[in-house]
Amino acid sequence: MAFSILIFLYLLQSCNLASSESFIGVNYGQVADNLPSPSATAKLLQSTAVQKVRLYGADPAIIRALANTGIGIVIGAANGEIPALASDPNFATQWINSNVLAYYPASKIILITVGNEVLLTNDQNLISQLLPAMQNMQRALSSASLGGKVKVSTVHSMAILSRSDPPSSGLFNPAYQDTMRRLLQFQKDNGSPLAVNPYPFFAYQSDARPETLAFCLFQPNSGRVDSGNGIKYMNMFDAQRLNDTMTCEVDKQKALQKVLSNFDHLALVKAVSFSSAEKMIFWKAYDLRALNCTDVTSVPDDRVDAVRSALNAMGFSDVEIVVAETGWPYNGDSIEVGPGIENARAYNGNLVAHLRSMVGTPLMPGKSVDTYIFALYDEDLKSGPTSERSFGLFKPDLSMTYDIGLLKSSLTPSTPKTPVTPSPNPTTAGWCVPKAGVSDAQLQASLDYACGQGIDCGPIQPGGACFEPNTVASHASYAMNLYYQKSEKNPWNCDFSETATLTFKNPSKSHFNSNAISLHIYLQF
Repeated sequence: MAFSILIFLYLLQSCNLASSESFIGVNYGQVADNLPSPSATAKLLQSTAVQKVRLYGADPAIIRALANTGIGIVIGAANGEIPALASDPNFATQWINSNVLAYYPASKIILITVGNEVLLTNDQNLISQLLPAMQNMQRALSSASLGGKVKVSTVHSMAILSRSDPPSSGLFNPAYQDTMRRLLQFQKDNGSPLAVNPYPFFAYQSDARPETLAFCLFQPNSGRVDSGNGIKYMNMFDAQRLNDTMTCEVDKQKALQKVLSNFDHLALVKAVSFSSAEKMIFWKAYDLRALNCTDVTSVPDDRVDAVRSALNAMGFSDVEIVVAETGWPYNGDSIEVGPGIENARAYNGNLVAHLRSMVGTPLMPGKSVDTYIFALYDEDLKSGPTSERSFGLFKPDLSMTYDIGLLKSSLTPSTPKTPVTPSPNPTTAGWCVPKAGVSDAQLQASLDYACGQGIDCGPIQPGGACFEPNTVASHASYAMNLYYQKSEKNPWNCDFSETATLTFKNPSKSHFNSNAISLHIYLQF
């Protein structure tokens, strides 16, 4: 027993939990009149694990405020700037001089996004100018000796996919294939990522069943099997299908007018001024089943592996993926399905835990894609349903809207109590352990769920006392048992969709020196 305690203390002293993760980013929108100052925001970000920030423009005050923080900055050229960037190389040079060279390298600008969801606009003139704009931007960077240091990309909605069910069959929309092929060749040649905006929130609005919600929120669920390769997916972020009923083709403006005929004139006046993206949200917010079509925009829900499959099918397996936006609103209108603070905490918290696990996706194992959570703050001047103004992780006073474990202080393991030897004859089951024969995919879902419920999963993060062996089963055993212990040992807290079981036998007694899983469980006492 003394030897066991020595190992316990040694491992605790060797714990060096990283307080930041390079793959966690956040979107910093500015359609608001109550935002904190850029300097206050920079200090806030430095207190978190966030290591990248995406701006939708190139606000000088924000870029300056982030200087010497080490935080990576994504800046954006607006859709309205694309024509000038495409037609005038000097405009691109001036853009780089004003928005990059003026601040780099003190401000760590890492990526420039040219336009946002340009293909979704269906403006063929604008779409045709996208690649020339990106090329001129790249040439300007190269002339400034920043080629390869600052990347150039554009951000896509998930409408670029025409098929994503099953994920292994993912294909780009035929209407966009020629454009996508040229864009991807540019990105391959320059080492820049494909940036997409996946929102499982919208998928749940189209399929509001409890099992779909659990699948969206990284909570324990039965999973969905890819019929093409037999892989079972345990969450929608890794692999998402098209809406099952998304089959009709209708004229968008006529559909909008038909829906609005059921609402007052003010709504009609407001809606006709919506951008394409806002109309998509508007259509989703107001039920379109009366049109015999679940989703008139034909925008597929989002799957990282479906995008990966589409890239592979087109011959661009070496182009990386970046999740430019994803999030869940904590508030919404009464007619909206899904918004809520508990759902938002579950999605974003479990997403962060999933990224930290470094398990990756079935088609991209062992790594976490750069993911930018939407959003840092609410944007109170946005139009559309209430949910559009309710994505903020932090409030204007810099307090948390809800906690998803991003603050560095929450990542520091608390001082452990002296280990106590459990009673040799417990009257109730004292340990929660994985069931034999459960797949890694199922255990990963249970791991993500447990770590997203506020328990300290620091020891199983890289550098933590219980990180090795770096296996899903080992990490899941730690998280399951800790969650059970923190839940006052209620039997129903050791179910995890039938992937765990209770035991009366202390696993550390007979396998302490040989069974790493037992060691993890032992360290929790």
